Amino acid sequence: MTVYVDVLLFLNTVVDYIIISASAYLTRIEVKLWRKILAAFSAALFSLYIFLPPLGFWFGLLLRLSSSITAVVIAFGFKNLRRFLRCIFVLYAVSFIYAGGMAGIWMLLKPKAMSVNNGIVYFDISPLVLITLSFIFYVVIVIYKKLTGREAETASMVPVNLRFGKRSADATALVDSGHTLSDGFSSSVVIIIDKLTATLLFGEQNVSTLLSLQPPNDTVISKSLRLMPIKTVSGECIMPAVKINCLRVSNGKKTHIIGKPVAVISDTKLSDAYSVVIPPEALNY
Repeated sequence: MTVYVDVLLFLNTVVDYIIISASAYLTRIEVKLWRKILAAFSAALFSLYIFLPPLGFWFGLLLRLSSSITAVVIAFGFKNLRRFLRCIFVLYAVSFIYAGGMAGIWMLLKPKAMSVNNGIVYFDISPLVLITLSFIFYVVIVIYKKLTGREAETASMVPVNLRFGKRSADATALVDSGHTLSDGFSSSVVIIIDKLTATLLFGEQNVSTLLSLQPPNDTVISKSLRLMPIKTVSGECIMPAVKINCLRVSNGKKTHIIGKPVAVISDTKLSDAYSVVIPPEALNY
């Protein structure tokens, strides 16, 4: 059958976008739209392998590994090996489920509008049909996650340890599913800390200067300082934030280490029960 490059790239970009979106949902890692689109398109470019003559199993395996690694790095970034391997594992699990369905169609129906070469699948079907089927696949993944997921984890409180230079602070953190703050300069995890916790990390004088939205005399803190626009129920405001060394989150028997999180400093007390707010993705490192 005739394989059209534009249809091939469009088909694979749509499918890869759905797979990456489903993987992001399962890992509860927020991925920006442009990252998902770019990752999907980069993975789709590897589908051009269908036009090459058979080059052997190992070459094909190496190519697929390169494709998946590239897509994960673009979509999720690389913060630490454990998080990276988790993203790879989930991406492959979702891909295998999707590929299993395609293999089932191939073996049972042998459709004329379907071609397989070098492990690359090509459908000569309506884009609307493809998008609809892919969307249904994503909906099934979401339903499965909601039925089997442990929602308690997204509304729990966990002990944490924050480090900045030689200073550290132990605190209790709320895992808030409504926490949607993001860092515009990087893909770092954003957390919120109260004034007392900030004082333990940066010193009282430095915190007072930071809360006035001015850089302190401490050059290490000043280099890590950024001002973040925050939306609250009462309006918008600018709050100081400092990129700290690491955050350790104890979740049952597991300890998750988040490198270089951005700590937004709140001038008001967060709660009597907790002094730090973290997003659910902090439990996925």
